[in-house]
Amino acid sequence: MPHEKVLHHYEYMNSKTTRNTILSIKSARGVALLPLVFVFAGLVVTVALAFSAISIAQGIAVESEFGASRALHYAEAGLSDALMRLARDRDYRCDTADCYTLPFAENGCVQNIACAYVTIEDGATENTLRIVARGIANTNVRILERIATFDAENTGAHTLTTWCEQAGSVCPE
Repeated sequence: MPHEKVLHHYEYMNSKTTRNTILSIKSARGVALLPLVFVFAGLVVTVALAFSAISIAQGIAVESEFGASRALHYAEAGLSDALMRLARDRDYRCDTADCYTLPFAENGCVQNIACAYVTIEDGATENTLRIVARGIANTNVRILERIATFDAENTGAHTLTTWCEQAGSVCPE
């Protein structure tokens, strides 16, 4: 009988060891899966951050393009307004820089968010006028310059009109 006790004890210990081995293998599988889950989660977060950064950059670019376009339209409206004033009064001049403004929003010129600043001055030759319009839309600025030549009979008709968008330099007359 003592021999049976030893055998029974051996079988009991052997089954317990087998159970522990199975549990330890299952635990090891879970531990091996954990780093894989972290790597996958890291990749997902990296891709999400990349997409959001690209989206933000595109939004900024679109807003900048829209602002530049508005500033150009404001400058064009300033040129048109100056030509209208000259059509009404051929001798109209305002030689000081930015002598009159056209606001395109409430307090647009006070806050420099939506405004055109216009200058009308004599040109380099007789019967020639230089019109400069600076359109501002928030931080975007566009400057247009127009050289208008009137007819020799001095009736106020434009016989030649050229214009250019300034990029830090004066347009040729």
